[in-house]
Amino acid sequence: MAARICNVDGKTCESGVKSDKKLLQFKNCQILRDHTIITEDFWVRNGKIVDPEKVFFDEKISADVQIDCKGALIAPGFIDLQINGKECRSGMLIILQGM
Repeated sequence: MAARICNVDGKTCESGVKSDKKLLQFKNCQILRDHTIITEDFWVRNGKIVDPEKVFFDEKISADVQIDCKGALIAPGFIDLQINGKECRSGMLIILQGM
């Protein structure tokens, strides 16, 4: 099965690609490993990171979809700070002082 090559911008991918049960290979990624940013491929199936060696040697399959990250940093979700209430300005100042 030939894998489709997709770009991060999504322009060359079909809309509505479902990742369920598909093996996704994110190529040309920057990832954080052992406190160092390295360039490496990143594999995901069913929303979980998988070991590419097991896929290659045990399952002997290739990715259903390949996504070219073009050197983008792949990172876990970031915390979205939201401040509610009257003290919004003072709350922002406290947060900014801690950064």
